This record gives sequence, structure tokens and C-alpha cells, in this order.
Amino acid sequence: MMKNDFKPLLIEQLSDALCIEKESELLLPKLQSVTTKESLKDTLQAQLVTVQSSIEKLEALAEIVEVDVLNANCKAVKIIVEKAHDYLEADTVSDAGILSHLERINQYKSAVYNSAIRFARELNNIKLQQELQNLSNHAYNMIDRLGRIDSDQSDERAINSL
Repeated sequence: MMKNDFKPLLIEQLSDALCIEKESELLLPKLQSVTTKESLKDTLQAQLVTVQSSIEKLEALAEIVEVDVLNANCKAVKIIVEKAHDYLEADTVSDAGILSHLERINQYKSAVYNSAIRFARELNNIKLQQELQNLSNHAYNMIDRLGRIDSDQSDERAINSL
């Protein structure tokens, strides 16, 4: 593959990343308002702060590499987030369900960032690669944090059953 072939792929990944972050920014406060577990509320707030920072960084990176991601078509990404919106409209909303949807969204983010990192590497853009790696680390850390909340809930249920 020619180096020029990677730029459209990078643009697509950056566009998807910005879309999923913006959709997450809209979704997180809604999830936070219905959760019953304080540690999940705190995690949702932490993720919201991270998402807002990621949006700023992605917009700045797009300018640096001179790509237009601000007017991206977010249809594919919205499908992932709409599942969480649909869940919120269901009769029964649980913290476990919220965790499930957040993990799905963060797994998608992680995949998008990892692909963008590969394409930045192919384009020999080390600064972009490093910045994208930082964003990818945030998504991975959130997946880990969400997993620990789920374990905490399992531990609570086990202790309560004694």
C-alpha cells in the first residue's frame, strides 16, 4: 500500500473517534442520572471529563494534520450509542445494563483509536501517533475501571448472600 492510501483511512478513524466522543458526551449525563450506584456515578462523571478533553484533543489533532473531521457522517457510530438510548427508554434500567452499554462504547473507541494509531504510524506522524496512543489509553483505562465496578457489584452480592 502506498503511504497516501493511509490518509483517507486515518481521516475515517479520526472522524469516527470524534463522533463517538461527541455522542458519548450527550449520553453520559443521561446514564448518570439513572444509575443507583455511587461508584458508577463517579465513573460516569470521570468519563464525561475525559470525553470532553478527548473532543478538544481530536479537534486540535485534526487541524494539525489538516483533515476535516468536524463535518463527519456519524451514522455508523450513532447505532452503537442509540442502543444505550433505547435501553434508557426501557421499563427497567439497571446499573449492570448501563455498564454493559458503556463497555461496548469504550471497546469501540479503543478499536478506532488503535486503527488510527496504525495509520499514523504508516504515515510516519510520530506526534499524532503518540497523541492517539494517549487517547487510546484513556479508553482502555475506562474499560478497566468499568470492569472493576462490575466486580465490586459481584463482590457485594456475594457478601450479602452470606
